[in-house]
Amino acid sequence: MLRLLLFFCSLTILIVGHSQCKTSQRSHVMVQTLARVHYAPVANNVQTQEFIALNFFLQIDPNRVLFTQADVNNTKNFQPYFLDTLSNSNCDFIEGIIALYKEHLLRFNEEVSTISRAKLNFIANDSIRLSVRGGKTFTATEEMRKIFLEKSFKVDVLQYALKMQEEKDSPETIPQPLTDYIKANESIIKSNVASELICEVDKAQSFKTDADYEAFLMEALLKAIALAYDPHSAYFDMTTNKSFTGSLSSDTRSFGIIIADNDAHEKVIAGLVPGSDAWRQNTLNVNDKILSVTIGGKQITDLRCIKAEELTGMLDNNANNRASIEIEKESGNKQVVQLRKEAIRVDENVITGLILQEGSTKIGYLSLPAFYTSSSWYVDKGCANDVGKEIMKMNQEGIKGMILDLRNNGGGAMHEAVDLAGLFIDVGPICMTVAKDGKPTIVKELNKGTLYNGPLIVMVNGFSASASEVFSAVLQDNNRALIVGQRTYGKSTGQAMFPIHNNVKQLGSTNTPLAYLKATGFMVYRITGKTHQNSGVEPHVSLPNIFAELDISESSYSNTLQGGFVEKNLVYKKAADLPTDSLLQRSKRRMAASAYYLRLNENKAIWPKKEYAIALNPKVFEKEMEKTNAYADFILSLEKELKCPFEITAATANLMVIKVDAYLKTVFDEQSKMLQKDADLHETFHIMKDLIQLQPK
Repeated sequence: MLRLLLFFCSLTILIVGHSQCKTSQRSHVMVQTLARVHYAPVANNVQTQEFIALNFFLQIDPNRVLFTQADVNNTKNFQPYFLDTLSNSNCDFIEGIIALYKEHLLRFNEEVSTISRAKLNFIANDSIRLSVRGGKTFTATEEMRKIFLEKSFKVDVLQYALKMQEEKDSPETIPQPLTDYIKANESIIKSNVASELICEVDKAQSFKTDADYEAFLMEALLKAIALAYDPHSAYFDMTTNKSFTGSLSSDTRSFGIIIADNDAHEKVIAGLVPGSDAWRQNTLNVNDKILSVTIGGKQITDLRCIKAEELTGMLDNNANNRASIEIEKESGNKQVVQLRKEAIRVDENVITGLILQEGSTKIGYLSLPAFYTSSSWYVDKGCANDVGKEIMKMNQEGIKGMILDLRNNGGGAMHEAVDLAGLFIDVGPICMTVAKDGKPTIVKELNKGTLYNGPLIVMVNGFSASASEVFSAVLQDNNRALIVGQRTYGKSTGQAMFPIHNNVKQLGSTNTPLAYLKATGFMVYRITGKTHQNSGVEPHVSLPNIFAELDISESSYSNTLQGGFVEKNLVYKKAADLPTDSLLQRSKRRMAASAYYLRLNENKAIWPKKEYAIALNPKVFEKEMEKTNAYADFILSLEKELKCPFEITAATANLMVIKVDAYLKTVFDEQSKMLQKDADLHETFHIMKDLIQLQPK
């Protein structure tokens, strides 16, 4: 312990006269690469140094049960050298942290073992705060850390017991009081919770040598350094971040989900394979947290000890072609999604349009979960091309208007957003990009002509980001589309991948890299000179923002990049002003008379919150937990009362295929059920009818 205190109290003597060690060498190349390509330089000041230190510890202790803020502060002597590309100080830092990490893991395992052997003592007025986005601060002292660990153990016990009881009891069974259930099963509950907690926190269980510890801690430090530049710059180690799509071949059968570990070591959806079952269902999105997986009649509920690639293998190598996954949205809402394994079809359109019809009025509907490109084998063309095909089918149906749904679309290929805008806007500027040199580059749509010129609505929400915002912004600035929904995410930056080699001299090398760096290289500006960075795209017609309190947006990050204004007069042909005032007033009157929106607004108290105070008392715990699910349950009850204002069909060309393909028929039926319960789409349909009516004849 004395050696560790000396390690933190004074900077160890830097080793000179030999080549850089692995950690310092890797950080040297990464920082040099960032200096060359990143949009905005980072000052090596106290604020940046403290940010790196905090996020390093959050990488290795996301549960915040191993270390305290005092541990973070004790690294101050090393913090000035995190961005130093010439010294070996980062290796000295890692060497000392290895010893500290080992000691704290040993202490943690002993503490959990002690807690699990002791009799559970639930205090009537004890509580803990649960955050949707996870905590970002450590406890100040050792005493507070121990209290936090004990509370964390108790809440895990209560959640585990509640889940066990729900799985055991049938709907007809009168549930045993949770207090009695825990007493009767206390030993097994505590044992299982202790095992799961240790497995979740102790990432070193498979480590055999100090080299394993060094690799893990080096990756954490490099991730923290990259993150200091902005929320979207990241370091990817080749051994731990293999791309799921890279292992696919043209005859691979897949459920179509790309699984990864986030910084909190949780399993999340990292991507959807275009054209797959997961894509077609339009229920999953990037960053959805995976809570459990059921395949072959076996449910895997404890994912904390399984690596992302192992879980992917369990799904893809399983003989069963059906699986269900329980996911949690960024909003906190949970749902179970049924998936089918299939060979990805590369010879057909990934996008399938629908026709929303009321009487003789036909409205085209297209949902785009992400902006995919044709750079991979599993899609023939990019999303703009696929949308174009569907537009031509819809034009043949005689549609009076079109709704393009970009809700929850987190972005993707920037050039696809440009090409997609070109389907609705004739030759002209789409946006401007500004790199670190400060010079604006105009991004233009060069293809003359459009595929669709009729009334157009783009649906967005707070999870519509990046390429979705570029597309929505240019259509808004050209008066080409009415934007309906909620303010978008506010990400107006672009990233690119760069290989990391042994040294800076290999920056342009074609040799196999050691790792990859995703770096933010430019800021995107609207054709008006403004940027939606941090502010998002404001819709013309706003619908209730039920996730406003969650503050899941670009501006919520402490290190977000700041936008400005580009003084450049661009020439573009703006369409006639849209009747936004009339449309907004009509929508407000309609929602004021709607039983759905009336009840929704009357129940704002149960809308999703960023944090919930949960009582650690078995007698009231279940009711407390119900508060976190109250909104989802409420919406389900509301949806039962909804009356869909339109009938749903497919374009004639698609309908013929659906009739002979049982799988596509199932997908169509499931999509139809979703849209029939989509109140915001119902209102958007009414807005479209108003827009058609108010358009100049």
